[in-house]
Amino acid sequence: MPETIHYRYPLVQYQLMRRRPRLLFLEEAIEDARHFFTRPDWDLTMNGRPCQTTVTELKASQYDIGLTPGEFHHYRLFRWQALNTDNFQSYRQTETLAAKVAFLERVLIGQLLSFFTGVGHRLPERFELALTDWHYSGSAMYKGVRVCTFGLSFRADLLLPPGVGLGKGVSLGFGRVGRGGEPKDARQG
Repeated sequence: MPETIHYRYPLVQYQLMRRRPRLLFLEEAIEDARHFFTRPDWDLTMNGRPCQTTVTELKASQYDIGLTPGEFHHYRLFRWQALNTDNFQSYRQTETLAAKVAFLERVLIGQLLSFFTGVGHRLPERFELALTDWHYSGSAMYKGVRVCTFGLSFRADLLLPPGVGLGKGVSLGFGRVGRGGEPKDARQG
């Protein structure tokens, strides 16, 4: 019988924050983190050389997540890998900026549904989402391949935990969600 691979939303995510590594543990992975961080020895061997490491901060936080009908929250996505190999060509063939925004909104909705399913939370009804700012589009290396990344802001009637990742490569720090991201004109009012 051939071996099957089960892909699911990563409950442990690696991120860089201010040039320092950070691990984000979600749901049942939190208990694994408790055991992991009780280790007395933090010395690692990298490329055959010993490296001394320390834990500078260990913080546990609990966040409400879910639908907030009529109450919009603003978020910013950093290094978001929205496009997989299947939809990359469709995106490239999209001619207008409005159509590209609508395409990315559909992708983001799918990834948010995947996040909620991955952490065992079922949304009771449809939610609203809109991209509100386009900060950049660029590229980055992911598993030896150059991929397209975006920096975007969006609003949704959803509560999300800060720092969670969306899209491809979240376990490697892509697609980190930050709070804020209000459009420039809303901040000036």
